[in-house]
Amino acid sequence: MDTTENTPVEPPPFNLKQSNVPDRPPARPAELLGRFFLGGALLALLFIFWSGHLQAAAESSEKAFRILPRLSIFLAGAALAGLLQGARPNAWLLCLFGVCAGAFMLWTLPLATEINAADSRDARTFLGVQSLQLLRLEAAMFSAVMLGTCLGRDIKLPFHFITIVLCAAVGDMWLSAFHVPESVDAQDGLRLLRMPWPPQIGELGLTPAFTDILFLSALMQGARCLRYPVVSLLMGAAAGYCAASFLALEPWPAWPALSVLMFGGGILVGCWPELKCNFRDTGKAFLISAMLLATLVGLSGMHRRLHPVNEGLRDPVGYYRGAT
Repeated sequence: MDTTENTPVEPPPFNLKQSNVPDRPPARPAELLGRFFLGGALLALLFIFWSGHLQAAAESSEKAFRILPRLSIFLAGAALAGLLQGARPNAWLLCLFGVCAGAFMLWTLPLATEINAADSRDARTFLGVQSLQLLRLEAAMFSAVMLGTCLGRDIKLPFHFITIVLCAAVGDMWLSAFHVPESVDAQDGLRLLRMPWPPQIGELGLTPAFTDILFLSALMQGARCLRYPVVSLLMGAAAGYCAASFLALEPWPAWPALSVLMFGGGILVGCWPELKCNFRDTGKAFLISAMLLATLVGLSGMHRRLHPVNEGLRDPVGYYRGAT
């Protein structure tokens, strides 16, 4: 009697060289295009809404109202990442479109500086300024989300996940503590390290950094690869980012370097039940992030010795509103 049909078949061993993402084909081009248009429409609605309320938010005495523009951009980045990652696009497509969107940002940087300095009382000039700001915001968001998703596809171990969180926090502390985007010329490429909108007026909270959206997208994709609870991750990230936005305002302690540190901590708390990493791997993650911090601080110190910052830029009130 043949019993081969009743013999259970063992699953193949897990291979780290393969992705943990379920083996499902990418979405059809029509669905992917529809998700792109939906994400762009979401950003356009956000832009239109806040364009009429930015001045009120800047003059408000309520701290919760002053952080809402920044927080809404961060949450829109999370929604955009969820939309695009749900379509499971190819990695080469993500990288290509992300680089093209970043190149568009770099190409329009001198034009944006000239248009913003123009007299916006003319209707056509005002319309051109608003259109360019919206296009640059969408290009920055799409570039950060697509490059971050491409980065997150290589997260295959909890050690990788923790390392990305720590390196992201280190990079944000360097960017904010040394005022990297604000201490360079208006047409310098380092300006792209901060989102181009909303503009810094009054006492609004600081605009989200490009790396905030990039690493959030990477960690969302990494959570999908490792089968971590994405909803818990998003709740932890939103709570941490909201708390950090409050602490970046004055007359609070005005610590703008806590954004990624706190939302990264919220992400780790949200994924903690599934996050299993031994002491040795955690130590390696801390060592890598410490080496990155030392490298960035050393490069910044060397750059400031070679190119001293203009004394007018050292006054934080002039270029870094929202921080004391």
